Amino acid sequence: MSDEENRYTVRLLIIERAYNVVGLLIKGTVYCIIAYYLYCSVEALAGSETGVSIALGDTDYGIPWVLAFFAGIWALGEHELRLRKVSSMQEHIKKLESRLDPNRTSSNLLPDGQTNPEDKL
Repeated sequence: MSDEENRYTVRLLIIERAYNVVGLLIKGTVYCIIAYYLYCSVEALAGSETGVSIALGDTDYGIPWVLAFFAGIWALGEHELRLRKVSSMQEHIKKLESRLDPNRTSSNLLPDGQTNPEDKL
């Protein structure tokens, strides 16, 4: 690397680090503001008898749980559908890839597209 490339790389790293620091400062500031407002809310309500009702406090709690259950079932069904679709297209994809590059090696993924258990840490 030339001296100019090194300076460019160092400048880029400094800019990236500064950007990351600014992002962390903004995130920390937002968390502090939220904590302050929560503290003020609790302090204002402390020691007094209130009729504060939490959002959805007057509705049936069963409805959100039922919706969450069906959303989970739907997500599992979509996952299984994706695995079946990848599995059914695997041979076709292998043929197309071998046409483009006959020396292509396998990625060692399972036929359904999942990571080989031997590759997991």
